[in-house]
Amino acid sequence: MDTRLNYRDIIKKILQEHAQYRASLPDSYDSQVLLDDERGLYLVLDIGWNDDKYLHATPIHLDLIGDKIWK
Repeated sequence: MDTRLNYRDIIKKILQEHAQYRASLPDSYDSQVLLDDERGLYLVLDIGWNDDKYLHATPIHLDLIGDKIWK
Protein backbone atom coordinates (compact mmCIF):
# COMPACT_ATOMS: atom_id res chain seq x y z
CA MET A 1 0.00 0.00 0.00
CA ASP A 2 1.28 3.48 -0.83
CA THR A 3 2.14 5.32 2.41
CA ARG A 4 1.84 8.66 0.64
CA LEU A 5 -1.84 8.00 -0.16
CA ASN A 6 -2.53 7.07 3.47
CA TYR A 7 -0.86 10.27 4.70
CA ARG A 8 -2.97 12.34 2.32
CA ASP A 9 -6.18 10.77 3.61
CA ILE A 10 -5.13 11.18 7.26
CA ILE A 11 -4.11 14.82 6.76
CA LYS A 12 -7.37 15.66 4.98
CA LYS A 13 -9.45 14.03 7.71
CA ILE A 14 -7.62 15.89 10.50
CA LEU A 15 -7.84 19.27 8.76
CA GLN A 16 -11.53 18.86 7.98
CA GLU A 17 -12.24 17.85 11.58
CA HIS A 18 -10.34 20.91 12.81
CA ALA A 19 -12.38 23.18 10.53
CA GLN A 20 -15.63 21.61 11.78
CA TYR A 21 -14.53 22.12 15.39
CA ARG A 22 -13.57 25.73 14.64
CA ALA A 23 -16.97 26.32 13.05
CA SER A 24 -18.66 25.15 16.25
CA LEU A 25 -17.00 27.87 18.34
CA PRO A 26 -19.15 30.91 19.19
CA ASP A 27 -17.19 33.56 17.30
CA SER A 28 -17.35 35.13 13.88
CA TYR A 29 -14.28 33.45 12.41
CA ASP A 30 -14.39 30.92 9.59
CA SER A 31 -11.94 28.16 8.80
CA GLN A 32 -11.02 27.31 5.24
CA VAL A 33 -9.31 24.05 4.35
CA LEU A 34 -6.93 24.24 1.39
CA LEU A 35 -5.80 20.92 -0.10
CA ASP A 36 -3.28 20.53 -2.92
CA ASP A 37 -2.54 16.85 -3.52
CA GLU A 38 -0.42 17.56 -6.58
CA ARG A 39 2.10 19.63 -4.59
CA GLY A 40 1.52 17.99 -1.20
CA LEU A 41 0.42 21.24 0.49
CA TYR A 42 -2.30 21.32 3.12
CA LEU A 43 -3.50 24.39 5.06
CA VAL A 44 -6.20 25.57 7.39
CA LEU A 45 -6.87 29.30 7.32
CA ASP A 46 -8.83 31.06 10.05
CA ILE A 47 -10.28 34.33 8.80
CA GLY A 48 -12.90 36.83 9.84
CA TRP A 49 -13.80 39.89 11.86
CA ASN A 50 -14.61 40.29 15.53
CA ASP A 51 -15.76 43.87 16.06
CA ASP A 52 -12.82 45.89 14.70
CA LYS A 53 -10.25 43.07 14.88
CA TYR A 54 -9.42 41.13 11.72
CA LEU A 55 -8.02 37.63 11.97
CA HIS A 56 -6.10 35.97 9.16
CA ALA A 57 -4.11 33.09 10.60
CA THR A 58 -2.72 29.77 9.45
CA PRO A 59 -3.05 27.49 12.48
CA ILE A 60 -2.13 24.40 10.45
CA HIS A 61 0.28 24.20 7.51
CA LEU A 62 1.58 20.79 6.47
CA ASP A 63 3.76 19.71 3.55
CA LEU A 64 3.96 16.13 2.36
CA ILE A 65 7.48 15.71 0.98
CA GLY A 66 8.44 12.21 -0.02
CA ASP A 67 7.15 9.96 2.73
CA LYS A 68 7.41 12.60 5.46
CA ILE A 69 4.98 15.16 6.84
CA TRP A 70 6.57 18.56 7.47
CA LYS A 71 5.03 21.28 9.58
